Amino acid sequence: MKLVIIESPNKIKKLESILPQDYTVLATVGHIFDLPKKDLGVDLDTFELDLVADPNKSDILKNIKLQADSAEIIYLASDMDREHLYENVY
Repeated sequence: MKLVIIESPNKIKKLESILPQDYTVLATVGHIFDLPKKDLGVDLDTFELDLVADPNKSDILKNIKLQADSAEIIYLASDMDREHLYENVY
């Protein structure tokens, strides 16, 4: 199985109609990582970001992790505004 992870659940049916049967499409339902609420969120020496998973998305993340365990390949098709910059966080 090939796993495609997108942000918008509204796009799942369209992608599933285009992709072959061995693809599974899941949505994060928006951003899954953000800067911490209480800290700056950036290491001032290395400029690395300190991202935290959205606690409201724990069920979504559990499902994605479960599906990812059995996927032969994972395509991360995030919008170009946030998660694509943090590929090493996953």
